[in-house]
Amino acid sequence: MDADSENILETNEEFRAFMRSVFARKRAEPSDNIFGELVRSGRLTDQELVATAVTLLQAAHAAIARTLALSVYMLLKERERWNVLRTEPGSIGTIVEELLRYAIAGQLSVRMALEDVELGGAVIKGVETVAISFSAANRDPAVFAEPDRVDLAREEAGRHLTFSFGIHQCLGQHFARLELQIALSRLAQRFPNLELAVPTEDIPWHTDRDIYAPDRLPVTW
Repeated sequence: MDADSENILETNEEFRAFMRSVFARKRAEPSDNIFGELVRSGRLTDQELVATAVTLLQAAHAAIARTLALSVYMLLKERERWNVLRTEPGSIGTIVEELLRYAIAGQLSVRMALEDVELGGAVIKGVETVAISFSAANRDPAVFAEPDRVDLAREEAGRHLTFSFGIHQCLGQHFARLELQIALSRLAQRFPNLELAVPTEDIPWHTDRDIYAPDRLPVTW
């Protein structure tokens, strides 16, 4: 069942209350995990600790869940792709990079220019914000041959910008890659005959303007 705004707000507050109890326990019983370290540092207020926990959940769970669903959809959309995943487990690293390039769940990000800069014939003034399309960057024909085609053996796939670049580069990118590699490999091993349970046009999708991923992915095996 889809949640309405009241349910979402209520769930958010329940999660924040839960995290406040977690941090209170970490103060009483110090530990060496990430939340224990954040509490021990004393650099963050309770409000900042909870906000950090929310960010970690979104980055480590929601983003990967959406990317995994989109990756499985792209693999099952054409059976030969799933067969490559199933029969060539040693290529999982390259396969994941191509999926990250082509099937990017997070479409947009916003950046602010620190100074005036000319880009593509347009002048972006200092402190102006720009919406960046990672999907468009990952299909740059100057970088990727036949960028609109899924090529699970693409050697240059790792040049994608899905995890951003420079000081904005995702700190958890290596963990995300590992999660996807393990999840897709084990899925293909356990369910070699996995397939979509409904026609592609019947799959519900997220309607958020900056997210491209199935809302649900019905499958059968």
